[in-house]
Formats: sequence, C-alpha cells, structure tokens
Amino acid sequence: MAQAKTAWITGAASGFGLLTAAKLAQSGYVIVATTRQADARREQIIQFISHYTQEATVHVWELDVRHEEQAQLIAQQIIDLYGKIDIVINNAGYAAGGYAEDVPMQVWRDQFDTNVFGAVQVTKAAIPYMRKARSGCIIQISSISGRMGFPGLGPYVASKFALEGFSEALRLEMSPYGVDVVLVEPGSYRTNIWDRSLAQLHAPDDSPNHYYVDKVLASIQHNGATAPLPDPVVNLIVRIAHTAGGKRKLRYPIGKGARTVLLSRMLLPWKAFERMLWKVIGVDIRRNRHGS
Repeated sequence: MAQAKTAWITGAASGFGLLTAAKLAQSGYVIVATTRQADARREQIIQFISHYTQEATVHVWELDVRHEEQAQLIAQQIIDLYGKIDIVINNAGYAAGGYAEDVPMQVWRDQFDTNVFGAVQVTKAAIPYMRKARSGCIIQISSISGRMGFPGLGPYVASKFALEGFSEALRLEMSPYGVDVVLVEPGSYRTNIWDRSLAQLHAPDDSPNHYYVDKVLASIQHNGATAPLPDPVVNLIVRIAHTAGGKRKLRYPIGKGARTVLLSRMLLPWKAFERMLWKVIGVDIRRNRHGS
C-alpha cells in the first residue's frame, strides 16, 4: 500500500488554507495545518475537515511564519513522523494598505515579514528534505496583485511582487532536483483577508489623500462583496498538487477577468492602462490631475 502524501499548509485556520486542507484531506493527504493560534483553532479546523472526510490524519500545529526556528521545527517533525514533505502551501499572509506617504515604515516591515520572509523561511525549512527526495512541490499563494499594482495597496502589492520574484528564482534553482515551484495568482474571491486587513487602509486626519483612499476603499469593498466563493482557487490548488512532477506551470492566474486584466497590462500602453484602472475605481484621472 502506497504511503499517504503529506501537505504542509500555513495560514490554515481560514480562507484558502482551511478549504485546501479539507479538500486535500478528502483526497487522502496527511495534513499538517499550521496557524499562529493552534490551541484556539485546533477543534474548529478538525471539525471543518471532518465535514469533508472522517478518514483524514490531521495535525494542527502552532507556527508564526515570522519565526525561523518554529518553521525548522515543523519541518523536522513532519520528517520524523512521515519521512517526507510532498507539498508545501505558503498561504499565510494578510493585506496592509494606505497611500505610501501615509503608511508608517513599521507597517511596511511587518507586511514583508509575514508575506515574504515568512514564505521564505517555511520554504527554506522544507527544501533540504525535498531536494534529497528529488520530488515535491512548493505552492505559493500569490495574487493578481503580484503582477500589477493597485493604488492604496502598496505594501501588499510590493510583498506579492517580491514573492513572485523569489518564486521565479527558486523554481530555476529547484528544477534540477525535481522540485516544482508554483505561483497561484487569484483575483478577488470571498475570503476574510480583506475584512481582517483593510481596516488598516485609511489616511491620517491631516493626509491630502482622503479622496483617493475613500475611492479605492469603496472599490475594494465592492469587489469583495460581489466576489465569487473561493472554491475554484482551492480546486486549482488541489489539481496542482495531483499533477505529476515536472508538468506543473510556474504561474496560474485565476479569477473573473484575471487573464484579461493581465493581458491588458501587457499589451496596452501604460497611460491607457492607467486611465482604465482609475475609471474602474471611479476616478477621471485626467480631470483630477488638473485639479478640476
């Protein structure tokens, strides 16, 4: 009988992470679900997964991805129990925003510490075991924001661009060892990332950017309220996990209009794309530029 495959999922208490844990458990994976609040969330995570399957082996372990030693310990624990790490899904992250001049430097640092350095630390913890096994897949949950900017989301966008660059370089490094690195790039989906995070998207009382921040916030809230459920993204992640090694692509954009937007970003002159984006937000940038 073949040994069950293992999947280590960060940020597994909600959203894409929790749904992915349930779907992979349903298909026979041993699940290592990590979250910063394991004791508080353990029962909730296990109960949620049990709605999909009663047969799963699920470990809910504490991990703050900002702490390198914790990531190393989790990797070693998986190896001690199962001898291998088949899939790593770097899902832990959040969104910070605001206009660049209004966002304190500590907010920028915190955003990168989780979204970028956290993913790097988890990845580094798993790589030696995957390299020795000459198999495995590292799935980075990026965003369409890793391919194009959006006003008012500078810290989040910058962190996702950094994750994309890291993953592209890492894919080249790991390819000779039979380890795939994949970027999943969702557009807007109905998860709680925006509810949790966009409370930070505001301008100080004396900021000159209130008008634009309010427009951006309204656009994001509208997109979040009308976004589809996250199931297509989760199904894509599961499909990538099941795909044979060496046949996985680097990038998987997904979501309503995601490919169209990225194609427009590539083909249109920047000025035209810029006007189109502001129009979607509800601002005539040409009029506003001249103060009218």
